Amino acid sequence: MPIFPIERSITVKGLSVRRKQIPVCPAFCLTDYKVQGSTLSAAILDLKNDAARRGQDSHRQYCSLYVQISRLRSFRGLHLLQMVTTDDLYFSPDPDLLVEMERLRDLQARTLAAWGLLI
Repeated sequence: MPIFPIERSITVKGLSVRRKQIPVCPAFCLTDYKVQGSTLSAAILDLKNDAARRGQDSHRQYCSLYVQISRLRSFRGLHLLQMVTTDDLYFSPDPDLLVEMERLRDLQARTLAAWGLLI
């Protein structure tokens, strides 16, 4: 994004003063790993599946997307930097993670049943 200097002239106590400046807005950003554990009321996210992230596998992109979106209190605070399509959001967790999650669900059900707590 090109930034062009702005030149203005004003008169102060009869003297002409010329000022040349570059318009800059202070800002900062956070990575998806930096915001883990945080809760944000608003965020500007870039969820577009760009070439820089294509080196990541589907599981890493899935986790990154989950972390970014789940930090917000509500979707009212979600502001997208670029328009996204469903192709930009189509990632999946590692198959081994899904197998482990199913194993843990089964273990939970068997534990609750063994203790007579199954509802």
